[in-house]
Formats: sequence, C-alpha cells, structure tokens
Amino acid sequence: MPRAAAVAGVAFALLFGAALLLVRLSIPGSIVERGGWLADPAGNLRLATDLLAWGGIAFLWFIGVVRTHIGAREDRFLASVYFGSGVLFLGMSFIAGATAQALLAAHAQYGERFFDSGTFAFGGRLAYELTNTYALRMAGVFMFSLATLCHRTGAMPRVFVWATWTLAALLVLGLTQTLWAALLFPAWVLGFSLYLLLRPGPAQA
Repeated sequence: MPRAAAVAGVAFALLFGAALLLVRLSIPGSIVERGGWLADPAGNLRLATDLLAWGGIAFLWFIGVVRTHIGAREDRFLASVYFGSGVLFLGMSFIAGATAQALLAAHAQYGERFFDSGTFAFGGRLAYELTNTYALRMAGVFMFSLATLCHRTGAMPRVFVWATWTLAALLVLGLTQTLWAALLFPAWVLGFSLYLLLRPGPAQA
C-alpha cells in the first residue's frame, strides 16, 4: 500500500511540476498581464493543462492510498481536513486550468479584439487568484494536516514533519505569491513519496 501511494505521489509531482514549469516558461510575467503568450505558438500552455488533468488523477489516487495506509489509526478531524483540503486544491487547480484554456480559445477566435472585451481581465485575474490565493493555501492546509497525521502515527520522520509544517505555514499565510512558490507543493509530495518508496520497513504506530 505505501508503495502504491509513493508511485501515485511521484506521478503527480512530475506531471504537476512539469505543468507549472511549462506555464512559467510560456508566461514570463503574470497571467493577468497582456502579452503574446495567448498566441501559444508552441502549444506549451495546452500541454500544461493536459498534464494538470493527468496529475490530478494521480493526486486523487495518492490521497486514497495514504488514507487507506493510515487506516484505523487516523484522527477523524485531521483526516477530514486532509481530504477536504486536497479535494479543494485539486478542484481549484482544475478550474484555473480550464480558465486558461478558455482564454486561449477566446484569443484564437477574436484576436486582438479579445483584450477590449473585459473577458481577458476577468479570466486572467480569476486564474491568478485561484492558483496563488486559494489553491496554494489549500495545499498548505493539506501538508499541515497530513504531516500531523503522520507524526501521530509515526509514518513520517520528525525532521520531515517539522520541515513540512514550516513550508505549510509559508503557503497558508501567503508569504509568497509567485508561480515558483507553487512548485513547493509538488516538490514536497515528491519527497514524501520517495520516502515511502525507499524506507526499509512499514511505519510504526
């Protein structure tokens, strides 16, 4: 069971991280800034949203397998926060990705007139706020609640627990709102997944 969670976590981290990197390389500034990125000649943004969808499937599998692994030892309150924040993070990420796809399609249809309609300002700000204000905070809550669960059940080393709490605090408090900050979450999932994959034996309660 831990190995299944590890594989799903690694898949999510690689797919979601690759999607974020493609977005960062395609949009030098911010999604709310008017620029040539909407033309997307290389198709990087469309590829990023496709990777996001597949990464989301792996993330759901990761959540389910980790909950099954903790089993009867899980705290119901923390488990509810962990599950709810994970689903909210994923849902808002999907909406942000769909909004970006809608912006690309609208620009392809209307060209430069699209910038004068007000739709670009609304869609760009919506995608930005969903990602940087809300989804990242939910990712922080997810990290904090899962680290606390693993701390109580012995499923995570104490050093990793404290590092997780620190990173989670940065995301929840919104101390940084850059696209690079979003990479903290898939990097953390990757680290936790590799630990599950490489540890010598099962966690002790």
